[in-house]
Amino acid sequence: MADSFKINDMKNVYYINHTSFKDGDTYKAMQFALNLCKEDSNLKVLTFLVYSTSQYDSLLGELGFTRAQIKNHGFKTQNLEVKIHTLKTYDPDYLFVGNNPSEVLVTVGLTSEDLEKFEDYTDIAHVIIVPWQIKELGQFLSIHEAIDIDTFEKYKRPADVDVRVKNAINWLNATSYPNEGYGHPSDSNRLKQMSNALKVQNVPLDYSSVVYCAINCGLIPSAARKTAESFVKAQSRLFTVDKDTDYNHLTKMMNTKDFYV
Repeated sequence: MADSFKINDMKNVYYINHTSFKDGDTYKAMQFALNLCKEDSNLKVLTFLVYSTSQYDSLLGELGFTRAQIKNHGFKTQNLEVKIHTLKTYDPDYLFVGNNPSEVLVTVGLTSEDLEKFEDYTDIAHVIIVPWQIKELGQFLSIHEAIDIDTFEKYKRPADVDVRVKNAINWLNATSYPNEGYGHPSDSNRLKQMSNALKVQNVPLDYSSVVYCAINCGLIPSAARKTAESFVKAQSRLFTVDKDTDYNHLTKMMNTKDFYV
C-alpha cells in the first residue's frame, strides 16, 4: 500500500505502551495531551473518558480533579476546556465544514469496541489511549498505526491486501455509497455480491487488512468495518442475494483500477 495514503479520521492515535495499566499512566497521557494543545492553537477541548463513574477515582484520581469538577463533567481554563466523561455521558461534536478539529481525547481503560464508537467523529484531532490490558487493543492500534508516546514508533500496521480487494473496495465506493451505510437495498446487494465474488475467486483477505485498506481508500471507519465484516463473512458462507450475480463483471471490477459501472 502506498505510503501517501493517510487515515482521514482521528488525525493521530497515540498510546502508552505498557502491558497493563500502571500508576502514572493517566498523568503521563495528560501531560502529553497538554503539550499537543500548546503546540496547536486549534485544539480547544481536552476530554478524559472512562467506562463508568466508578472508575473516576481508580483511573483519574492522580489528576487531582475535584468532586465539583467531576460532577460538572469538567471545567474551563483561560485557553482550554477540560471535559470529564463516561461512555454514557460523552457526546463529541461533528466537525463543521471549514473548521479545524479541536478536541484531544484521552481514553483510559476502554476496549477496542468502545473506541470504535468514536472513529467517525471528525472533531477529534488526536486520541491518546491509556490501556487497561494492551493485548486487548492490538487490532485497533494496528489499524490506526498508533504512535507510542515515549518512542514515537508506530504500531505495526496490518499486512497489505491483495490488489483485487483494494479494487473491489474502490468499486463499491464508486457505486454503493458505503459512507452512507450501504443504505439502499441495491447498495447492500452489491456489497454482498462483491463479497461473494471475492470468495468465489479465492481472494485471500483478513479483517484488519481490509479495514485499513478501506479507510485509506476513502471510507469512514464505520463503513470500512462494515465492508470488512461482509468480506470476511462471505469467506465462511456465501450471502443470499436479490438477483443473479454476474461474476464475470465483478471479477473484471476487482482486476482493474479502471472500472466502469
